[in-house]
Amino acid sequence: MRFLLRKQMIMITKHNIVIPQARRPLILKRKNNFHDVLLRDLVNGLKEEHRPLFQTPQKHRVKSKIFIQLLGRDACGVTIMRRLLCSLTVTLLLFSCNLYANEKLTVLLDWLPNAGHAPLFVAKEKDFFKAEGLDVDLIGPVNPSDPPKLVAAGKTDIAITYEPQFMEQVDQGLPLIRIGTLVDKPLDCLITLEESKIATISDLKGKRIGYATGSINSVSLKTMLENNHLSLSDVKQINVNYNLVQPLLTKKVDAVTGVMRTFEVIQLELNKHPVRAFFPEKNGVPTYSELIFVANTKNITDPRFKKFLVALKKAGLYLQKNPEETWKIFSKNHPELNDELNHRAWFSSLPYFAENPNIFNEKEWLDFANFLYKNGLIQKVQPMERYAIDLIAGTTVIPLMRNDNTDKKQKAE
Repeated sequence: MRFLLRKQMIMITKHNIVIPQARRPLILKRKNNFHDVLLRDLVNGLKEEHRPLFQTPQKHRVKSKIFIQLLGRDACGVTIMRRLLCSLTVTLLLFSCNLYANEKLTVLLDWLPNAGHAPLFVAKEKDFFKAEGLDVDLIGPVNPSDPPKLVAAGKTDIAITYEPQFMEQVDQGLPLIRIGTLVDKPLDCLITLEESKIATISDLKGKRIGYATGSINSVSLKTMLENNHLSLSDVKQINVNYNLVQPLLTKKVDAVTGVMRTFEVIQLELNKHPVRAFFPEKNGVPTYSELIFVANTKNITDPRFKKFLVALKKAGLYLQKNPEETWKIFSKNHPELNDELNHRAWFSSLPYFAENPNIFNEKEWLDFANFLYKNGLIQKVQPMERYAIDLIAGTTVIPLMRNDNTDKKQKAE
């Protein structure tokens, strides 16, 4: 593109902008849509009678260039030159800012956005990520089982997943490692309706129990029953997939397991169906982290991850101090979730978020890994450094000396 201003030619080519100077031409490198932005700003600033004609005869057109002749008096020419130089200055400033733009980071959620992701959305909405130089995209998955697989395949940066499934995937050889924790306690529970005569887990003998698909749900139920002197043969298991609430209300089952204590329990109570809840961690199942952040093992030194965790910790503290304010912002940005159920779920989730996302308890992790091993869900308990790392401290926060006889004990069992 060439601008003829009086006797001075300013040319915009595919790669450069050339402005003749007294000593030597000023050559500016073009970037992205520089051509279009400059042309739009320049032409929009001209009076109607001084705007150029963009239509040139086909035979005079040259590939990658458009010739434009700006006609007018000298005074107009000076004005046009000033506008052009101002436009160049602004565009160059914008280009300079892009050099310091926030780093992109993609986080795949385990499910659609909900109260269980509160610290993430607070970090984004209150600019905690931005303060650490990050531009974080929070994306819900098409399939809830996909996020860790996409991380393992190098298709995304971070995924949220569940500690039990994560340990099974590590056992299968996926190159995943836990870099942070969102919810450091179990959220699953077993529930019965208060109107039933089931007051304790022991009362489930001979009853129908609904469960969602997943190996950990079956093992958790088995352990909870055994902890109360029952076995799986004492109950009838019914696979209800993910439709946990309706079978309970229609009396197709007497109890359901795998229910989220921060959501379905509230949902039932709001619909005038109070429940009794029994927690796995209080009935023989070792405690574990419900939601963790995983990354590909080859990216463990990515400096963005540490920034991500620093921002998340700040957001978590802000959330705990300002739950109602943060809820109003979240519900405004997600109007489809602005109801009493999600409002209560927001507050119900607060005690379960990790105070320090980078920290984890090594003993709890290994206890849970051994639990999965004894129940046949994994083939081997991995060294702790294969499961998790504290990126801020550089090591596990609660050191645990490994017993050299660990593998021998596993084989003996």
